[in-house]
Amino acid sequence: MGDQYQGEFRNIFSNLSEKYKTPFVKFPLEGVILNEKFVLEDGIHPNEKGYAIMVERILPAIEAFLKKP
Repeated sequence: MGDQYQGEFRNIFSNLSEKYKTPFVKFPLEGVILNEKFVLEDGIHPNEKGYAIMVERILPAIEAFLKKP
């Protein structure tokens, strides 16, 4: 859809994270999306193993956020 669209879309989540002081994980699909062992047959959506990797990547940020006073 073009570089401008991708840039604007990508910034939505980091901007919201900054605005609401919530954790932001830059790319939770890293190591998942390009590995056929971790995606469904469509080659796009994570399978059960892919989601497990994503949770491992995201969970520490969420836990740290929840522990803040």
